[in-house]
Amino acid sequence: MRNANIVKSERGQVMLVFALVLTVLVLFTGLALDAGLLYVTKAKLSTSVDAACLTGMRNLSLGQPVAASLAADMFNANFGPNPPTPSITFPTDASGNQQVKVTASANVNTLFMRVLSQWASVPVAATAVSTRGKLIMSIVLDRSGSMSTDGGGSALQSAVPSFVSNFSNILDEVAMVSFSENATIDFGINYNFITSITNKVNALSFAGGTFGTGAGTQPILSTTIGPPLSLGD
Repeated sequence: MRNANIVKSERGQVMLVFALVLTVLVLFTGLALDAGLLYVTKAKLSTSVDAACLTGMRNLSLGQPVAASLAADMFNANFGPNPPTPSITFPTDASGNQQVKVTASANVNTLFMRVLSQWASVPVAATAVSTRGKLIMSIVLDRSGSMSTDGGGSALQSAVPSFVSNFSNILDEVAMVSFSENATIDFGINYNFITSITNKVNALSFAGGTFGTGAGTQPILSTTIGPPLSLGD
């Protein structure tokens, strides 16, 4: 009888230990599942705000409202069904450079952590910021007679307006210089350049020799027309 009681006592201890271990295993399994849900949602948010941020910056030349709309569309496309509404703003950094900032958050309904009411829904957020430095650029174009053959001039008149439209009228400064027998500053470096440069390019007349008699380092004759290398200096 004494040995039998000892066996029953040991069985009771094993069942107690098993119950405790099973509870811990279930708890950790539940935490792993909830952590997985949080990680997946965080990854979706991060990918979506990154894509939206780059889209907004790429289309900033179209204006902030259009850039924000396109950025939101890109966010929704990357996030998938039931996307949260992202916050899209256009701040500037300490140096005055234009930025695009996209922030989004989502609430994840947990499966096991919800036994504690404060963990029934866990917020997850992600933020992306892209910075665009100011561009200062001069476009130098050949308007000599050689451009009138093989469609060179027409190709130039088509390419330049398309090229400058990629930049911002209000953030960047661009100049246009053209040369043939001499060089001219067709549009001095400034803002609001897209329309002016487009008109100047379309009005170009392709004739004369390249540099011609005005070549070299002769003294500059005026501030808007003169030998190409002198103007470059």
